[in-house]
Amino acid sequence: MKHLDAPKTDVVESVFSDWSRLAGEVIGAHTRPQKITNGVLHLEVDDPAWASEMQWMSEELLRRISTMLETVEITEIVVHLARPK
Repeated sequence: MKHLDAPKTDVVESVFSDWSRLAGEVIGAHTRPQKITNGVLHLEVDDPAWASEMQWMSEELLRRISTMLETVEITEIVVHLARPK
């Protein structure tokens, strides 16, 4: 997987399964990880206000993820607005 620039499996599992714990309950309720590629975590948000908030909070969230997972495999966050259902 390394040659595909994919993160370690345990990092992906932790981010996706423990997202509310990593991000916090409030952020976790409005965001959802979509994929991790080349060190970039792609997040889907449910509202434009949360897209702005996550841009402001991305550095703090990266620090939190790095500390909790003891890794620096995720170096950037890109935010996407969820499509209306």
